[in-house]
Formats: sequence, C-alpha cells, structure tokens
Amino acid sequence: MLRYVSGLAVFILATMINAGGPSVAQDATTHTYDILISNFATPPRVKVSVDVPASWSETIGNDGTPQYKAPGISGLSLGVTAILVDQPDAAARIEKAIEFQYGKDVNLIRETLPDGRVWAASTDPRSTHARLFVPMDGGVVMGVAWIDKATDEKLAEVRAVFETIKIVAP
Repeated sequence: MLRYVSGLAVFILATMINAGGPSVAQDATTHTYDILISNFATPPRVKVSVDVPASWSETIGNDGTPQYKAPGISGLSLGVTAILVDQPDAAARIEKAIEFQYGKDVNLIRETLPDGRVWAASTDPRSTHARLFVPMDGGVVMGVAWIDKATDEKLAEVRAVFETIKIVAP
C-alpha cells in the first residue's frame, strides 16, 4: 500500500511540475522585501520582489523575510528566504543549495527553468516540501513551501507565485 501511495504522490508532483499550473491571480500586487541573508556572520541583505495575490496575507520577520498565509493552504512554511552559498557559479550555487535543503532525497523531483532557476519538490505521506531556487550573486533566494499533504492541490498556485520572484538589488 505504501509503495502505491508513494508512486501516486510522485505522479501527482510530476503532473504539477510539468503542467505549468495556474498563473498568478489577476489581483496580485508586487511586494518588495529587503531580506537578511540567513547564514552569514554579519549578514548582507538582498532585495527581492514577488507578485502576491490579494487573497494571501503576509507577516514580515525581523530578518525581512515574508511568511504567507493563503486560503486552503496549511503547513509549516510558505515564504521567501535567502542563503549565501560559496560556489564559483550560479549553477553550482543552486546545486549546493538543493543539497543543503534536500540531502540525498530519492523522492526529489526537479525541473530546471529559464535563467538558472530550479523548481524542486519532495513528498512524504504527511507533507510536501517544495522550493523555487533563484540564483543571485554569492547565493540563492528560495521560495519555500512546506505544506500539508491535504493541500497539495494548491502547489501549482504556490509555484506560480514563486516564479515571480525577482532579484531587485543585492
């Protein structure tokens, strides 16, 4: 039974990854955040923008990172963060960031997007951990969704929002 459930979950994630999903809501507005890069002794900041649907609410942490609440989505985390990654180029930074977040997760499904971005998602019986990795100078900005399995049908909406993440300034 578990093998069937895992296979079904992989199929659902693959479908969501390849389907392109919905676009961001027409009523979305661009929000700009000045995010403290989280893993550095004296952290620099990076300015990013995200098109946030009007139905989503946000809370901005002391580090400038937004955490969102969205109708029909529950879980541990839905937001944007940034980390420094000491690698020579954008592709290597993305790979190292994926390794930091997922380790050697055999359930990881990933898709390389234009401009060096990578969408990655992994599921277990209770939750889905998905991220959009956006390269920046010296690091990676990440749209982070760690949502309850019961709200997986909203993952395409989350991805559409995360795909609007832009680096405004380092």
